[in-house]
Amino acid sequence: MKALLEAIQEDEAVRRVLECFGRSHGQSLVYGTSGAQKHVIFAAAYAKKPRPFVILVHDKDSLEAWREDLSFLLPGRIIAELPAVDVVTFQATAKSMELTVRRMDVLGRLLRKEPIIVLALPSSAAQKGMSRQAFERLSLRVALGNEIERDELIRRLSTLGYEHASEVEKVGEFSVRGGIVDVFPVNATLPVRIEFFGDEIDSLRVFEISTKRSIKNINEVSILPLAWAGTSDKSEAFFSYLDGEGTVLFD
Repeated sequence: MKALLEAIQEDEAVRRVLECFGRSHGQSLVYGTSGAQKHVIFAAAYAKKPRPFVILVHDKDSLEAWREDLSFLLPGRIIAELPAVDVVTFQATAKSMELTVRRMDVLGRLLRKEPIIVLALPSSAAQKGMSRQAFERLSLRVALGNEIERDELIRRLSTLGYEHASEVEKVGEFSVRGGIVDVFPVNATLPVRIEFFGDEIDSLRVFEISTKRSIKNINEVSILPLAWAGTSDKSEAFFSYLDGEGTVLFD
């Protein structure tokens, strides 16, 4: 696949298009491409300079076509759909929040400037939510040796939109047992066990949901917010998360 994308770049017309994609600012209009041809040219541009990309598509069929072709042309790359969520979902604690989890994961990746490709419908792109500044401020980093009261950590998790449960079973939940706090961050594939010694973080371990057994020790964990949590910050469209580091393609 790499050889194919490199061969495409030899075409003079394609090279001019790639120059447009390579610009750090400004707007370019590209005509005369359609369907799979357009997808291949974009894949070549991305392969040449990976960075955050947002592709705004006009309907669901177009979105699925982009997803299928890019998954084939750029194997191993993260291609995510930005979902729209109900406004009430931002106010919920953590119930039925699969769409919120997916949206927050996308925003977190954009905030970290990961070279993710985001596919978005106009309805999801236009939806406003937590500002970039609020997202950065509310995100919680827990590291070995940090000092924080257990009750303060619990309060912070609730503020971030995580739901208190008897046992952690899914993303967006946390549980408490004495000096141990289990939490399943939205930006993690497995939950984390945080163990206190007084007010100090004494141990951090990733564990399996089914067995509750620890898999490995870690030095730190970042816990991204799940909900707006009633912050007074001005809402913003998700494009603000690109912060000048990414490119938006209007299909």
